[in-house]
Amino acid sequence: MLRARDPEELVQFAQAFTAIALSDYQVDSSKWNNDVQITGGTPHTMALCYDPQCLRRVAAKIGYALFCTVTKRKMEVNEDERMRRYILGTETSPDEPVSIAPGLATFTTSEDPHFIVLSPEHDKTAAFVSLSGLNFRVEFGPTAVLPEPVVVICEINGSEMRIGSEAEIPGLQAWMERAEFSQPWLRREQTDETKTTT
Repeated sequence: MLRARDPEELVQFAQAFTAIALSDYQVDSSKWNNDVQITGGTPHTMALCYDPQCLRRVAAKIGYALFCTVTKRKMEVNEDERMRRYILGTETSPDEPVSIAPGLATFTTSEDPHFIVLSPEHDKTAAFVSLSGLNFRVEFGPTAVLPEPVVVICEINGSEMRIGSEAEIPGLQAWMERAEFSQPWLRREQTDETKTTT
């Protein structure tokens, strides 16, 4: 992440840094002033800013792609068009086809894989996508009902994507039963509208 006062400064820094990184330039640390050295154990602070709707669109794209490729089924025409517009960012309705469940997002590597679940037994019309502790429910509509569950598991190190085994499905279905999905951004938007009109 780069921080700059304006876009021009950002581009200049990126170009200079790239040129140095790709060159044979060697840093002579003996010429550094002690005041600017960062010693071991120095605390650092990181800020991460992102648009959460972009993450929801990624989850929708993953769930939608899995539904289409693995099941060979199609959504209802109107629902399909709406999903495509949403994924591409051209759908402006605040009532999104994605909802979220509270989860602990993590920036550290763990052994827990990403997974996508299509489970007619517990939710006939949606896919569940779990990415690094973020949990999403992607609504496909009533024509998306499957005869049996489909689970795809992706190892977090990117080494493997595979169909989940029969032994793994019950645990993921139990997780889905416990998860409480909602669209908190809708409540915030409605609250903002109320404040504006009063």
